[in-house]
This record gives sequence, C-alpha cells and structure tokens, in this order.
Amino acid sequence: MAASLPSVTPHKALYKMKLGRASAGSGVADMDGMMLFDWQDTCDGWAVQQTMQLHFSYSEGEPSAIVSPAATWESKDGRSFQFQVRRFVDGAEDEAFRGRVKLDEKRKGVAHYSVPLDKKDSVMGEGVVFPAAHTMMLLQKAAAGEKMFSQRVFDGADAEGVVDISAFIGPRVDRVDEAALVPALRGNPLLTPVAWPVRLAFYKPDRADSEPDYEMALLMQPNGIARSITIDYGDFTIVGTLAKLDSYPAYACPEGAAPR
Repeated sequence: MAASLPSVTPHKALYKMKLGRASAGSGVADMDGMMLFDWQDTCDGWAVQQTMQLHFSYSEGEPSAIVSPAATWESKDGRSFQFQVRRFVDGAEDEAFRGRVKLDEKRKGVAHYSVPLDKKDSVMGEGVVFPAAHTMMLLQKAAAGEKMFSQRVFDGADAEGVVDISAFIGPRVDRVDEAALVPALRGNPLLTPVAWPVRLAFYKPDRADSEPDYEMALLMQPNGIARSITIDYGDFTIVGTLAKLDSYPAYACPEGAAPR
C-alpha cells in the first residue's frame, strides 16, 4: 500500500509575538502581541482563520495597535476559494477585501470582489493555487526531500490578491528540542519530534528577481503545525513562540463526504 501524503491536522494554535531585532532606521522601539491560527476540516474543504494583534512602540511618536483578522474557505479539490480579510489600525478599519474565486481545469479563473464595492474583478493566469493547497504542497515536497520551489498563490490579502512565494526547505530535524517549548506544551500529542526549517520569501507578482516584500521562517512539522514563526520585514523582525495548541475532534461528515 502506498504511503499517505502529508496533510494538515485540524488544530488551533496561539503564538505569542514579540520584537526580534530592529535596526535604528526602523523606528520600532518595541512590539508585542499574539497570532491565532485556526485550521478546520469541513469535509469538502478547509476553513482557516488567522488573527494577528500587534502593539507597536516607536522611538518617536505615539504607539499604535494593528489587528488583522482573515477568514478563508478552500475546497479540497483546489478549485473554489472564499476570502474575507480586514485590517484595523488603532481601532479604525484601514482596508478590507471580500470575495470568491472559481478556477477551471487549467487552474485559471476570476476573483469576484464584493468588498470594496469599486474593486474590479481580477483575472488570474494558469497555475495559481490557494493557501491551503500551497501548504499541502510544501509538506509533500519537504517529505520528498525537495529543497526549494516557487509558486503563485492567491490569498486575497491585499489589492493585488496574488503573491509569488519562493520556498526554501532545510534538512529534516529528527529530534526537536522539547526544552524550547513552554512547559504547558511539553508532551502535547500534536507536537512531533520531526520538523523542517522552512523559509518563505513573498514577492509581488512577476518581481521574483527583486527583494521580497517580506520573508517568513517556520519550523514546520509533517502535520502542518508550525512550532515557531519569524517574520522578517527587512529592518525589523517579529518572533512568534507557540503558547497554546489544541486539536479538533473528528467532524461528523455526511455519507460520502468524509474528511481527508
């Protein structure tokens, strides 16, 4: 029997976020916050929610708070996607995007926006994938021993909607240091001794020969759970430490639509 492909285990993870490094020119004096990541199996798709809450202090000027909630649903066949992304700065909505995408058999399609009202539909070229499919792709390539790949992803997170992601996968770690975990997580059955260090570079479409907009370093397990996260914006970094992790019970799917 063929081995099953790696897949994401439905889970809810809470990360404590803090300032890593900051250059003098960044203006960032300190930062703290949290990120909540929620991945659920809805039988025919994946429902993912992610909320980032960050509080910044600056070397000059007033502090600020940024809250970025996002909710998406993606069909397991990778052809349908719904998204709602919002961003608040000091309590006032700064931007919002909501819409849906349907891809054809060549993975070409159109993103239809309901928010903002004046946002034109966006036509996507052949070969785009959605975020959950990209995560599955990352896990499968890591398990196969591949070291890097690039992929265009539609996530609806900004005015362009698409991003080119270059992934760099390091050698597998066969025994992750348990001492790095907060005491409450030691022995959690969702945490595995095996993981891959992964670095993702995010570029504006067709700009992969330039500097990335930002980069993200993850210690990614075979079940799709990230033990740690570092977001690198160039002149400062944000470090996320796993603080809480819970699984979801098996979803009672209608006959013929079992989770996979």
